Amino acid sequence: MQYYTTIEQSKKLLELGLNPDSADMFYNEEPDECYPKDIVDTKYPMVIREGQKHYLKEYGVPCWSLGALWEAMPKEGVKPFTDSNPFVGYGNGLYRCVYLNADWESSHQTIGYTPVEAAYNMVCWLLKNGYLTKE
Repeated sequence: MQYYTTIEQSKKLLELGLNPDSADMFYNEEPDECYPKDIVDTKYPMVIREGQKHYLKEYGVPCWSLGALWEAMPKEGVKPFTDSNPFVGYGNGLYRCVYLNADWESSHQTIGYTPVEAAYNMVCWLLKNGYLTKE
């Protein structure tokens, strides 16, 4: 099960303009790439390896858990979905992230094999279509 965005997804979210401060984790990617990539909790903003301090904001790639992606999504005022908060559901082997209107035809959904993938796809769609403020 995928619990956070992949490094490729994370870079795409940054490219689309998602605020890196909304991330709740970082991939530790040193400039010389001699260390394995691992997830580091942002409560510890630096890693000390071989006596050297490595600051994650300087060398790391932010990544988002399902909860952080969820927090990034607007809960109201997303036109034309003003009557709906987003939700994640499961059916037919896929997860769906949906902004639902009274009629299904005017609703929007994204799909994924994991809840994180479905939420990631929704955040990308929101950013591309101007429903999510780029910061």
